[in-house]
Amino acid sequence: MAINTGFYSKEGVPGRTNNNSLCMICTKVFDNTETIHTLVCSHSFHEVCIKGWCMIAKKGFCPYCKKGVDMNSIPTEVWYKTEVWFYPMINMLKNIIIFCMFMCCIIMYNYYTFN
Repeated sequence: MAINTGFYSKEGVPGRTNNNSLCMICTKVFDNTETIHTLVCSHSFHEVCIKGWCMIAKKGFCPYCKKGVDMNSIPTEVWYKTEVWFYPMINMLKNIIIFCMFMCCIIMYNYYTFN
């Protein structure tokens, strides 16, 4: 399991203790140029990472301890950037792809069943 998460040994996987020097989503060490957001549970993440976790993945909990994320604690400018306007388009594109795959399966089923 350690290799699947990007860590190469059991000793390299962080424990349940709070590690404020590492983003638990992208597993990169924080540097001074990045904006860091600390949740109520005291786990810290890059603002971009936690935004992706909450908005794109639609998960409303801390990825590390599974405690609920207070969306009001995250600065509003993180949520209202231009990426937010592309989210409905991405969701619609995903639904169109699923619909097309479903229709292809129905057509193939009918073709092989009735021919």
